Amino acid sequence: MAADSEALVALASLNGALEAVEAGLVSGASADLLATEQHLAAAVARVARIPRVSPDDRGAVVAQLRRARAALGRCRAVGEALCRTIDGCLGIHGFPRIYDRSGTATVQPSQASAGTSTGVRLSCRT
Repeated sequence: MAADSEALVALASLNGALEAVEAGLVSGASADLLATEQHLAAAVARVARIPRVSPDDRGAVVAQLRRARAALGRCRAVGEALCRTIDGCLGIHGFPRIYDRSGTATVQPSQASAGTSTGVRLSCRT
């Protein structure tokens, strides 16, 4: 297989892995998301080993890179929404986010729930 087609195969693998990550995030099932980890790591390593891209393949490579960037954007949006949902669930159950001077957020039990266990199980599934 020529180095030119290796770039396209590697980028197609990366896009497939990113789509699987997105599906894992959307499903809300941690097992689905964890199952994507090895595939994503292998795809990223394969992209990192691309030696060169021929002028004939550059248009297709740019299209695959744009597709990867769009997939990353969707993953980021879904991940941020998931984080906000988790923060909301924690806040409702007495664990609000507290921000320090550097802007770092930590989850702290409220005074009402400090030192007690409520036995509440959080679920973000609908």
